[in-house]
Amino acid sequence: MSAKEANVQSVSDDGTKRRTALLDMLLGATFNGEGISNEDIREEVANFIQNKEIQQKLYGEIVDIVGTDSKSEITISQINELKYLDMVVKEGLRHYPPGPIVERTIDSDWTIGK
Repeated sequence: MSAKEANVQSVSDDGTKRRTALLDMLLGATFNGEGISNEDIREEVANFIQNKEIQQKLYGEIVDIVGTDSKSEITISQINELKYLDMVVKEGLRHYPPGPIVERTIDSDWTIGK
């Protein structure tokens, strides 16, 4: 499944595409057929947490949408409203795109050319 296909959850009756929530994309993302580890997700998040301005803007967005009550549950609709968070994660992926690591070993000598 391509990243574009993974980002579209469904198509409504009127033909409009509904985008997948960021959390759903991260949880459903795969690399070489396996789910992305918590460590990989933390590494991506660490890239934008280092910038204090971005961190403050993200915190402000979360407080505006989710609130400050740490005991309340976050709903899917609230996650869908976290637009700046979505943009920051996509920018991190643009700078550091996930790519396969192919390790190969040669069992014998090869001659290239004539």
